[in-house]
Amino acid sequence: MTPQADAVFTEAGVLADGMERVRNWKARAFPNLFAAMVPDPCPAIAEWMAQPGRGYHEVLVDSPNHDSSPATFNIDQVMLMLQAYKDLYSKYHEQGGAKYISIFKNWGEASGASLNHTHSQVVAIPLIPPPIKRE
Repeated sequence: MTPQADAVFTEAGVLADGMERVRNWKARAFPNLFAAMVPDPCPAIAEWMAQPGRGYHEVLVDSPNHDSSPATFNIDQVMLMLQAYKDLYSKYHEQGGAKYISIFKNWGEASGASLNHTHSQVVAIPLIPPPIKRE
């Protein structure tokens, strides 16, 4: 019930969905349906005072088990989640254009999660946010 995945983490390695979905996955990453950043935003219009939200925003579903959470992950699942974070970070870093990459996990309605299934998000943007730059 998700969009096509760009990265599907399996026993055989990292694959991508094609005409058919990759099965027997351990984690999968795909573009966020409610993306804060997009690769090709609409051109800016005269009324805009800021640059368009160019970037990337992906969801990483870090387990095929709907009832799992990092609190119940075994060490292999935690290591896979961290490896997926590393791979996605590297993907956007190597593509160029991303000066800041944020990886976060929101859990539950109070944190703004729109999915109950365990997941993380990756946002890559072309600038360093001012508060981060000041730090």
